[in-house]
This record gives sequence, structure tokens and C-alpha cells, in this order.
Amino acid sequence: DWLSQVTYYATTLAHTPYTSYALIVENSWNFLIGLFALWYAGKKVIIPPNNLPLTLKHISGGFEAVLNDDDFKCVYSNNSTKYLLEPLCAERCELIIYTSGSTGEPKPVFKTLEQFEAELKVLHQLWGDQYIFSTLYSEGVFGIGHPESPRSGRRRI
Repeated sequence: DWLSQVTYYATTLAHTPYTSYALIVENSWNFLIGLFALWYAGKKVIIPPNNLPLTLKHISGGFEAVLNDDDFKCVYSNNSTKYLLEPLCAERCELIIYTSGSTGEPKPVFKTLEQFEAELKVLHQLWGDQYIFSTLYSEGVFGIGHPESPRSGRRRI
């Protein structure tokens, strides 16, 4: 289950010497596990605009290690759920999302979990309980909307 996987990877990542990771994951399930595991491990998360070698070389000063889909293929123990995770400190959960670079060099956009929570509150005010949560690979980050809303459809944010 999700909690045991996050716990397993958070425990593993907490013992690494790295403080920042590029999260390059196409699988949405793995992305969420990786994102929360890195946050629980106290790591800074960087989302590159793509996984092209030249792009990664350009922004390589912003991260020390990479977490990708291959890192989620190992077997984990369900016994890891015995380790209870404390609530995250939303203002300390850092995420750096790089722009695509379509108008120049990719630029970092700094976010925290606290900011995402504030955005979700606004979406909840607009659409009530009628919204959809999803993750997309970073090359196609779009807004979310209720299918019957006048604001429906995929909108770039």
C-alpha cells in the first residue's frame, strides 16, 4: 500500500548523504511515493522540465542525486508500516519545478507543500467537492477542473 511504500523509501532516503534529489518519474503512483518519501526524509525535491541529458546537465547544480522509475522496482517489506510517519511540516516541504525553457533557459519555480495546500483550498472554493486530483509527468503539467465547470478542460498553469 501507499503508506508502507512511502515509509520504506523515506526511511531509506533519510540515510543517504544527499540533501536534494531530481525526481524524474513518469509513473504517477511512483511520482507520489517518491515526492512524499523525499519530503518525509527531509530532502529538497527538484522536478526538471524533461529528462534530456542536456537539460539535466544545465540544471545539475540544483540537485545531488536522481530518483527515477527504476528506483521503485525493488521489493519492500510491509513491516515498514510499523514506523509511523509524523505529519509533514508543510512550509518545509520544498519543491522546485523547472519551466520548460521554451522562451530561454529553464527557470526554477520554488514551491512548498503549504502553497499547494493553499491552491487546493481555492480550487475547493471554486468547485466544492467536485474536483479531480491527478499527477502528470512534468513535461505536461496542466490545471485540474470539474468536467461540468465553465472552466473545464485542460489548462496550462
